[in-house]
Amino acid sequence: MGAVADRLSTEIKESLKAGDRTRLATMRLLAAAVKNREVELGHDLSEEEFLEVVGREVKRRREAAEAYERALSLTTQEPEQRFLARRLSEMRRPG
Repeated sequence: MGAVADRLSTEIKESLKAGDRTRLATMRLLAAAVKNREVELGHDLSEEEFLEVVGREVKRRREAAEAYERALSLTTQEPEQRFLARRLSEMRRPG
């Protein structure tokens, strides 16, 4: 096991002890991504390769969060738009 795996293992243990679920989930996802990359390459990751994996995972999470925000925005806007369209059509009806 390399230094990268040791650091991630330590982070996971500390997160468990602290009861920090968000940090724990994040470290587990990162550990899985690191392990997948190590399997792809066939060796323990260097510091540079580890940082590449971290950067890629950060980008993925940021994009997922942005997509979630856009979807949430659309779902909240849709009922408002229907309501406003209905009210507008009611206001246009002759008396």
